[in-house]
Amino acid sequence: MKNNAQEILNYVGGQDNIIQFTHCATRLRFVVKNESKVEFEKLNELKDVISSQKANGQIQVIVGGKVVELFDDICKLLPENAISKEMVEEQEGDAMIPTKKNPISLVVDTICQIFSPILPVLVGCGLSKAFINTLVKIGVVASGSDVVIVFTMVSDLVFYFMPFLLAVSTAEKFKTNKFLALTTTGILMSNLMMTSATNGTELSFLGFNVLVRNYSSTIIPAILTTIVLSYIYKTVNKILPVMIRSIFTPVITLIIMTPITLLVTGPIGYHLGVYVAEFITGIYSIAGVFGPFILGLLRSPLTVLGLHYSIGPIQVTEIASVGFSVLLPTALCSNIAQAGATMGIAILSKNKEEKVGALSASVTALCGITEPAMFGYTLKYKTPFMCSCLAAAISSTFMSFFHAKGFATGLPSLLTLVNFGTEPEIFLYVGVALSFILSCIFVLITGINRKENKLFDKIMGKKA
Repeated sequence: MKNNAQEILNYVGGQDNIIQFTHCATRLRFVVKNESKVEFEKLNELKDVISSQKANGQIQVIVGGKVVELFDDICKLLPENAISKEMVEEQEGDAMIPTKKNPISLVVDTICQIFSPILPVLVGCGLSKAFINTLVKIGVVASGSDVVIVFTMVSDLVFYFMPFLLAVSTAEKFKTNKFLALTTTGILMSNLMMTSATNGTELSFLGFNVLVRNYSSTIIPAILTTIVLSYIYKTVNKILPVMIRSIFTPVITLIIMTPITLLVTGPIGYHLGVYVAEFITGIYSIAGVFGPFILGLLRSPLTVLGLHYSIGPIQVTEIASVGFSVLLPTALCSNIAQAGATMGIAILSKNKEEKVGALSASVTALCGITEPAMFGYTLKYKTPFMCSCLAAAISSTFMSFFHAKGFATGLPSLLTLVNFGTEPEIFLYVGVALSFILSCIFVLITGINRKENKLFDKIMGKKA
């Protein structure tokens, strides 16, 4: 593993070429000084590398389940003063090394870096809920038993304490004090706020009415509060003499942040979260079949480009605000469709080794990890990838007719199927089967197309 880490580092241009290094669930993500030094062909030949690409202002090396081990090994090869999990800082953290990114890439990258650290918790809690729901469904445990109550509590913890989780990850991204971030976020999560929200009690502060709400499960308030905190903390730290910073910087920062949190970032963030959830639900209501069709069609391309992380916060906001997400079923259909397309490749392939590999990737995609299927097979042949997108669009539209919803985060897959629902429930299983079968049939009909498709390569921003 260490040899591969060194080779990956060499092929992205060496340690002197790296500005930023982080990872998500399946990819190593590099921001480099000189992209011409990156050797994609050699990266793709490495044993542990599924594929590599330039996307969203990053060099992304897809390695699947080995991502954490490789990330740790590469970090050991980098000098401490040159790179960290976040952006390199100059001097005392007052300035960032600039990267050439457009505003959209910058926003998406920021969202990725805020949400990537909490992905394991989201996945773990989602799978925990799926596990206990499955036991209830098959009659192993009673719905009101202690086991169900405890596991349900564990599954919901990620949502209840979401503001604190995001405060920490946002503080890491914006290079500010994590404990001050937790404290300022705690203003919104305090017992006074929770009790007042429960009892309907009004609060006023400095002559202004405070928006009294239950801020647990919210997303935007904690992020906004921590971003503002980062700038105030740095400003106060600059102004104060060095000898008194350790004592007075935290005090002054908290005094300034208290009214800002209660009267500005908290209320603005809360309303933005509600509006986002209502907007998404409204689009689906107005757009009718076009909403789920378009999103189902684009889910896999967004994943390839690394832009699917921009949808994750919206899904979490939906669940936190209204108890369900109308976007999650499209992710389920997309993952299952990738499995179906890869199964089609396994059937058509005459190469025994590729046939076994495609079959394995198909099973992995059914369990929610689609990178081996996409980067190893469907993107390789191009046409199967497009077949899977079309199948996902059709099955997403089909399930939307029956009010498909996702009730918990986690890897959308057969393992978490109990976290989804339709009215009636039978059409959930029909929709999933439709996604797999259509995708597989489309591939069997169109065949494995090895011919160059310049339009496809241009859209996906990569060379196949």
